[in-house]
Amino acid sequence: MVKKHWEADIKGDIITASTLKELALKLKIKPSLIEGVYYRSRLEDKIKIRKVIEEPEKPKRPEIERSPLGYFLVRFD
Repeated sequence: MVKKHWEADIKGDIITASTLKELALKLKIKPSLIEGVYYRSRLEDKIKIRKVIEEPEKPKRPEIERSPLGYFLVRFD
C-alpha cells in the first residue's frame, strides 16, 4: 500500500501531516497561504513544502530457466 504525507521544512525543522489543510493547522497559518507556498512558491526562502510518496518494495519475481535436459530451474534471488 502506498503511503502519502506532506512535509514542511522550516529552517531545518520538519513537520509532517497527511493533508495540506492539516499541515496548515499544525503551522497555525491559513490553508490558502499553505497552498500558495506549495503551488506558487511563495515564501520559498523560509518554508519548503513537499509531498512524500512511499511505495513498499515489490517482491522480486522468480526467474524460470529451462535446462537442455528438459528440467526447469527456478531462481528466487
